Amino acid sequence: MKDEEKKLIPDNVSQANMMLASRMNPYKSQWQTQLDDTMNKIMNREKFSYDLNGDALWKQYKDQYQTGGKMAMMDTMGQAAALTGGYGNSYAQGVGQQAYQGYMQGLNDKIPELYQLALDSYNREGDALMQQYGLLADRESTDYGRYTDQRNYDYQVSQDQADRAYRDQMDAREMAMAMMEAGTMPSEQMLAAAGLTGEFVTALYPDLATGV
Repeated sequence: MKDEEKKLIPDNVSQANMMLASRMNPYKSQWQTQLDDTMNKIMNREKFSYDLNGDALWKQYKDQYQTGGKMAMMDTMGQAAALTGGYGNSYAQGVGQQAYQGYMQGLNDKIPELYQLALDSYNREGDALMQQYGLLADRESTDYGRYTDQRNYDYQVSQDQADRAYRDQMDAREMAMAMMEAGTMPSEQMLAAAGLTGEFVTALYPDLATGV
């Protein structure tokens, strides 16, 4: 068959494939917004910093140690006064102040512990965000995998249908062409099944084209 004759035959199978492909809905993620939000939190987290005065636990310790220090100071001053003849003497005041400072040193010793607690909390928060992102990413991957599996299945079914339609069309076309070569005009139904047009019949078999 000449090229110009082939151009007169519509490619119904290719058109069917294009229509089938166009009906495949694009993938739409239900997790992307949460993934983006979580990643934004991860990427834009402030660097770790520790504000001692803003630490509620530090304030609690401070109140406890100040109260305990004052009690230790008063107790020490009382004992010193009993030995030296009164609260007003400088010795009693000095040892009392030392007792208070010693007690408060215990408070200062808590600072590294409080810093580490705050750092651990910051790191746990970061780990939780990473874990959350990982779980969301797993769900996204699962959903996309299901989508691609379904898409591939639909495509294979569509391809099988297209292949079957192509074979049927080629069989009908071969029969119609054989009939026209023998001088017999195929029915309209056969021409349609073969994907042949009246224009084709007129161009190739003008003597058979009457009434087409």
